Amino acid sequence: MPAEAEADADAAAPATAAPPAATPKAAPTLAERDADYRKRAKESAEREQKDKDEQSAAAERADNCERMRAAKRTLASGARIRTQDKDGERGIMSDEQRASEARRADKALAGCK
Repeated sequence: MPAEAEADADAAAPATAAPPAATPKAAPTLAERDADYRKRAKESAEREQKDKDEQSAAAERADNCERMRAAKRTLASGARIRTQDKDGERGIMSDEQRASEARRADKALAGCK
């Protein structure tokens, strides 16, 4: 029985040791190449749109930060600032309102570089 086991093991060993025959991959068809091209083009367009949106958002943030800096300079200048309430009446900004607006501007500027 041990001789039969050795014979079976020897017979099985060469079959498992031999690498499977490598089948050459067929060239992609025109439809496959077209689908790949369309996929790459779509990904490229999405990437470009995302970059454009990010640049637009960055420009908007920079503009908002510059506006806040200008508002902060105006508040710090001590010049009288005219305001208009919800009823349409005009008045001059009080020192308390000025300090409150300066704190709001500081909070908005905290996110700016």
